[in-house]
Amino acid sequence: MKCCVSGEKEKSEKGEGEQYGEAEIEQIKEKAEKEKAKRPEERGPCCNLFRCLGRWTGLGCCCTEDLEGPMMSIEENRNCTDLPCCFMLLAVLTLQLSITGEATKNNVDLEWLIRPKNFRGQLCGKGDMIAKPYGGWPDVREPEIIVCLSNCTKTWNSDERFIEVIDNEKKGYNSVPNFRKMCDPDWDMAAKAQRKAIAETVSSINSQINSGTESFKAIYRDIILAKTVLLSSIGICAALCYIYGKLIQSCGKAIIWTALCMAIIVVFIIGHMMVQKAPALKASGYENTAYYAEILGYVLMVGDLLFVCTICALRKQINLAILVLKESFHALYDMCFLFFLPLIGFVASVGWFVAWIVCFIYTISVFDKKEQPFPSTPSEAAFIPACYEHQWDPQACGLHSLAETMEDAGQTSWIQETRSELYKRMAGVECFVLLWIFQYIFYLIFMIIAGAYAEWYFSAWQDDDDEEYESNRCFRTCCFKDGERLSKKRGSKNGELSRWPVLSSVIRVVRYHLGSIAVGACLIAVIQSIQVVLMYIENQCNGQDQNHLQKIIMKIVHCILETFKWIVDRCNRTAFIVSSIHGSSFCASSIYGITLMMKNPLRFSMIFVVGFLIEKVGQFSIVCVTVIISMQWMQYSELDDELSSIVMPATLVGIISYFIVSLYMMVFQVGIDTIFFCFLVDEKCNEGEQIRASRELLELVDMTQIAPKKVEPKEEESWGSLLCGCAKDEDDLEKEKGALNERDLIAV
Repeated sequence: MKCCVSGEKEKSEKGEGEQYGEAEIEQIKEKAEKEKAKRPEERGPCCNLFRCLGRWTGLGCCCTEDLEGPMMSIEENRNCTDLPCCFMLLAVLTLQLSITGEATKNNVDLEWLIRPKNFRGQLCGKGDMIAKPYGGWPDVREPEIIVCLSNCTKTWNSDERFIEVIDNEKKGYNSVPNFRKMCDPDWDMAAKAQRKAIAETVSSINSQINSGTESFKAIYRDIILAKTVLLSSIGICAALCYIYGKLIQSCGKAIIWTALCMAIIVVFIIGHMMVQKAPALKASGYENTAYYAEILGYVLMVGDLLFVCTICALRKQINLAILVLKESFHALYDMCFLFFLPLIGFVASVGWFVAWIVCFIYTISVFDKKEQPFPSTPSEAAFIPACYEHQWDPQACGLHSLAETMEDAGQTSWIQETRSELYKRMAGVECFVLLWIFQYIFYLIFMIIAGAYAEWYFSAWQDDDDEEYESNRCFRTCCFKDGERLSKKRGSKNGELSRWPVLSSVIRVVRYHLGSIAVGACLIAVIQSIQVVLMYIENQCNGQDQNHLQKIIMKIVHCILETFKWIVDRCNRTAFIVSSIHGSSFCASSIYGITLMMKNPLRFSMIFVVGFLIEKVGQFSIVCVTVIISMQWMQYSELDDELSSIVMPATLVGIISYFIVSLYMMVFQVGIDTIFFCFLVDEKCNEGEQIRASRELLELVDMTQIAPKKVEPKEEESWGSLLCGCAKDEDDLEKEKGALNERDLIAV
């Protein structure tokens, strides 16, 4: 069925041949001037300047931001929004690069991460120490003092700089090299020299290490053999996501209502069984258990009945949420490139993290140097059995201090290196920048997706019977024709979906709204930074005695911060959606979006509940089906004989499929929020005029009228066919004639 709604707000009731009087003409002109004055872009250069300044600074007011009035398409006349915060983000990034640049001027050598550094600040295995690539501790009690060695055998009775550790006549200790070429003390051998009792323990540990190594090799081999299954699971998961979306489109209402009914029945049965089994538990001697089971059973049944009453009362809102879900899937399949945006965001996040890590390492690699004397405390006699005869006296036992051994080698002091306090603070700033940019990338992808959905919603439906389309006169709200759903009309005209809506959204966001994204991302980054600081403080206090009240207070503070972050995140998303529609600044968009949310609390609640249900059901079902298919493939193929176990490949398939489903559901959730907000804006701004919603949504909220019965066209061309290409009855034709006469007078 086709329908056509005229775009004029006021229609004249005069006939074709009637003329307007002077008084009527003056009234029409006065009304037209008032309508013109309502549009900020037509209020003169002064208000246009204020409007631009309001959007640039993000301090829009009633004069600069007018989000009312008909919405035939998303706002095209945009300005850059919230530029100060965008400049602030650029300044912070510039600061981080400057910090890294200054750090490189302090002779920072990142090889300290993989090479030991001796007590004079020289890297072992580099420069003058190129022949001594290993490092060892001459006094194991002083981990900051290191000497360079040619190999780890030098730590045992070969280097006079070492002090006695396990023998009063031999200096040093047995050691083994680690990945940084540090000679770690081999305490197993030292212990054997003193006590033979730990030999079995060491053997057990070694056997466990060997067993773990063999298990790792087997897992690696299984993954390599099952690489075809792992790669194929990506395609399987993508196909299941597509099928799931089509199922929601075709029978989403039945799926959701069936799931709700089954949940109601299951909960009621559980509650009834608990009440029925309570007497048996009481007879068995479990009186307290029977008492609590009976109470819980009654609570479940009463709550279940209240839930039934709630969903019956909110069935219209639930059906609205279901229709929004279906519209979101329909839009998603009209713009398939949306699937790749979360993946691009993930790659960008990984790239940013790698770049940030490099800058952060340079920042923490700046040290303050200070000359210090070697410690003069002798070695511990208690660890040397031979000192028992000397009553554990170090001097009588012939033990030396590090100052004595190093003095014999011609060294009297060492360089203590501590991280610069200034660069420590700069590292804290860089951590904030890390959180800010991570959230910025997420919101950037979010707003691009929201912009594409908004453009899709406010574009006209395709009608194959219309060869010519006049976007400023007639907008079709029908989405079905002959029982088949229509697509959006694509083109470059006003009210048409562009050929590349995702690319258009990218251009709009990058050109106009980077500052608004920076504002929202900064708010979340501030809250996350506070959470990190509190976690650090809590971790530092764990070693101290804390009473239960302090622990409860910390938990409450964490809960409040997490709740506040969730609220701010929802407000941010709302602001980005409204900004995608109207092109307004962050502050104005937030206020407008929050106002819409407060006016439609039940609708938002049902959208959240139904969207959450569909998301979790989709994630669980798609991941499970993908894993089951992959396991059946491996079990009933030649891989069954080659693999040691299918557990690890199946687990990896589950991880891969969950990642893919999460990306898919992210796009889907953004679509739900955006389509619903677009519907609310459409309902508010285009009430009774050119509603852009599909006919299903209009019928659900009682905002659509049954289209007039189509009549056969007459020989002469009617006003209706000239305007819209739609057949109308005589009353509508007379009204359209009068409206055209009125517009002609206004134009004059």
